[in-house]
Amino acid sequence: MRVSVLRAAGLTLSAAVVLLVAGCSSDTPKSAATPTTPLPRASAPTPLTIGQVATYDVPATAGGGTSRMSVWFEGIEYLSAQGIGATGEPKRGQFVRITLTVKNVGTKNASFSSDGKIKWESDATAPQVVTTTEGVREGADLNTTYKPGQSLNGSFNLDIGGQEGKATYWQNLTDAQPSFVLKLSLGE
Repeated sequence: MRVSVLRAAGLTLSAAVVLLVAGCSSDTPKSAATPTTPLPRASAPTPLTIGQVATYDVPATAGGGTSRMSVWFEGIEYLSAQGIGATGEPKRGQFVRITLTVKNVGTKNASFSSDGKIKWESDATAPQVVTTTEGVREGADLNTTYKPGQSLNGSFNLDIGGQEGKATYWQNLTDAQPSFVLKLSLGE
């Protein structure tokens, strides 16, 4: 009698476990690898206007890891070919000189280069690389490696398709988001 009571209790316990497991199943399996809510996406940086500062992470130039750079958007000038000392007219329609102060605010050496890393776009024009070697840059050459705490003030020239829009700086053109964005406007 004792064995049959234990056996009956064991069967009842087994049935309860089966019912609990079956009751918890659903048609759509869930796992820790597939989240039930979408992951947040990185948002694009807010466009800077003159006088504003942005910071962004960059790969360190040696030893691996990252450093941090800051850019201070100091000025914008819309210039003619003669005004920037260009040998020809702009291919896209308008020469612009951007003045920045670039500073390494991180703890490792890091580089900045505007060459081939700036895109311009407007409401009517898709993004396109717009850095140009035309004309004379004013101030220091910003395209260099900065040690922690070092900064330079200088400018670079762009050949953009209009006088409004935004210029985006891409540490790597394949990045998901630009490192910083400059608002370009005649009202600035």
